[in-house]
Amino acid sequence: MLENVPASAFSEGDSGFPEHQYSIDAETMLSKLGLDASQIDGGDLFIVRYDLKLTDGRSFSTEDTGQNVRTTSHNAPFKYSSVVVCFKTPEPGNWTLSMTDVFGDGWNGGNIVVSIDGNETEYTCTGA
Repeated sequence: MLENVPASAFSEGDSGFPEHQYSIDAETMLSKLGLDASQIDGGDLFIVRYDLKLTDGRSFSTEDTGQNVRTTSHNAPFKYSSVVVCFKTPEPGNWTLSMTDVFGDGWNGGNIVVSIDGNETEYTCTGA
């Protein structure tokens, strides 16, 4: 269990029903799971599943949805996934960016932004 979100954290949304937006960052997820960054790599997958426990005692999750959950105001899936794209800090040293315009029509504003210690540098190419 990562976290319990109490009913008091919900507020009435535009639909008139209770709403709550949940997010968790990678560092917190790793900490809650007892992992550190050296144990994960690009392509790894985190799956977050939740249980909805209503104040009247009813409970719903991925295994007991369907007609019963339609009697609530709940309108979202019970399982979310997130793929790790890149997590590890690159090794220090000199790096070369090889960029190719595969369509041959110029870069059209395409670029890559590299952030090192909070300093961002934008790289782009001219021509093909």
